[in-house]
Amino acid sequence: MNHLGGTGVRLRQLNLETLRVALREFPQGATKQTLSRKTGLSLATCGTLLARLVEDGEAVQLAREESGGGRPALLYGCNRKTAVTALLHLEFTDGIGELTGCTANAQNETVTRETMHRGVVESKDVIEALEQLTRRCPHVRAAAVSFPQTASGALEMLLRERFSFPVVVDHEANFAVAGYLESVPVLRNNTIALVNFPAKRFPRAGLAVNGSVLHGRSGFAGELSFLPFGISREQQKLRLGNQAGLTGQAAETVAALTSVLNPLQVILCGEAFEESMRPALQKLCRELVPAEHLPELVFRKDCREECFRGMAAAAMSALAPPVRLVER
Repeated sequence: MNHLGGTGVRLRQLNLETLRVALREFPQGATKQTLSRKTGLSLATCGTLLARLVEDGEAVQLAREESGGGRPALLYGCNRKTAVTALLHLEFTDGIGELTGCTANAQNETVTRETMHRGVVESKDVIEALEQLTRRCPHVRAAAVSFPQTASGALEMLLRERFSFPVVVDHEANFAVAGYLESVPVLRNNTIALVNFPAKRFPRAGLAVNGSVLHGRSGFAGELSFLPFGISREQQKLRLGNQAGLTGQAAETVAALTSVLNPLQVILCGEAFEESMRPALQKLCRELVPAEHLPELVFRKDCREECFRGMAAAAMSALAPPVRLVER
């Protein structure tokens, strides 16, 4: 932890964020004493800041701690009804864009969800949608925006310049693999790959190595259509359009990911996948990969919920205090 000199106001803001982070680690609630030990803040400071968070609606008094004698201490926790992050998800169906807007609480649970825009989606539509979400939810302190392809650097910079809070921008598959890890705690430090096969678009993978999302040097990691399948990308489109071709390409993709990452699981997402495809896909995978190295295959119709959870987690992580300010 770095230590920098700062004003009392900056120190208070940083201490507030430190306390917010600590509260998220105790879904069932924590006492003021526990939070003081966790954050390194004094009991008096913790008490003052907790009172502020309760007054603002970000924290609540959950109950009193069970005690064998004496007056039990109060338990504090995050207010699950208060939205603190704004999320925007762009997807295309038959070439028509749709922006879905969500807000999420400090436990990365969705509080609201609505369609913000449908049709041609331009930069101004993304900005206007995010502005709408933040106007409706005064406690929003961070945002995440997901795109079905890598976002342009210009749009990313525009979003970060337009808003006073952190805005995390990434590909939907990267958010989805992070969200999947969040939803399955036993996997959080493992290596997995989430492969999304959307209709009429090339598949892309979100890759997590030892629990960390792998972006690559230029954000290109996970662009599976550039694997050497021995056919052109145009031929891949035709192959992915039928069940037999999809099964074959999925098996070859699993083999490639296994040889490079050796993941514990490969999650296959896409409406085209049916449970009936599992035996044929597993048979092809066994022919390409030694049994002892073959990852577990998990099927999902889509990865939207994982994407939203990963977006919320990424937005909250952007708020984590990078330094601790100390008064002189």
